Amino acid sequence: MRADGAALWIRLRFRFARISGVNDNHPVLQAFEARLRAQQAEYQRLPDERSRYRLAQIEQLIAQWAPGRLGAI
Repeated sequence: MRADGAALWIRLRFRFARISGVNDNHPVLQAFEARLRAQQAEYQRLPDERSRYRLAQIEQLIAQWAPGRLGAI
C-alpha cells in the first residue's frame, strides 16, 4: 500500500468516533457504515483513484444524511 493510502486509512478508521444526533442503531446509518467499511477495505486492498472516489461518495452520503457524523480529514 502506498504511504498516502496508509495515512488515509488511519484517519478514516477513527472518523466515526464523533457523536452525532443520529441514533447509532438506525438501519440506514448502519447500512451506510457497512458500505463505508467495505469500501475502506477495498481502498486498503487497491488504493487507486476509482476506489478513493467511491469512498468519497459514501462519505458524502453519510455527511448529507447524518451531518456531523464524519469529521473533517
